[in-house]
Amino acid sequence: MQDILETVERDTEEATEMLFKVTVEGIDQAPAHVRMACENGSVGYFFNGEPTDQTDVFAFTIPANTLKEATYLTKIEVLIENRYFAPVTFNLNAKKKMKVVVEAVKPRAKSSEAKVSVEKIVLEQPVQKSVVVSSVATSTKNTSTLRERMQKKNQIELSSMADDEIQKIAERLIAGKK
Repeated sequence: MQDILETVERDTEEATEMLFKVTVEGIDQAPAHVRMACENGSVGYFFNGEPTDQTDVFAFTIPANTLKEATYLTKIEVLIENRYFAPVTFNLNAKKKMKVVVEAVKPRAKSSEAKVSVEKIVLEQPVQKSVVVSSVATSTKNTSTLRERMQKKNQIELSSMADDEIQKIAERLIAGKK
């Protein structure tokens, strides 16, 4: 076998099974031990090859979340008696799959109009209007009694009246003096 000059991509979050055919010539005995070695700097992982139903084919299983994200120099190693062979070398790039999630978002309502808000303010103590409007009429007969009666008649309590009613009364008084 020859070196594979390509890089093999694998997902770190899923279990991976890789199959290799290992043929030994010149010896009658089958390989004693076949393994896959993945090395990156000072970190190394070894995965034993398991024979399959096919002749001379070995399966190497890399469990999920075993390899960290990196590129590993990977070799298929064959150990026969006291001899070591590494007939295949390649790069194994372990990385997480890229996931893209798209969600619909309701757009914000844009308002180009000016907004005016009015709030009712409630006072804890009611305000009493204590404005008294009076008009005095003069007469020569019975001035003291007539005067008192006229003042009582012409006095208007404004606390129970609305503002627009008070405004109308004030306008009438001013109009009458002119």
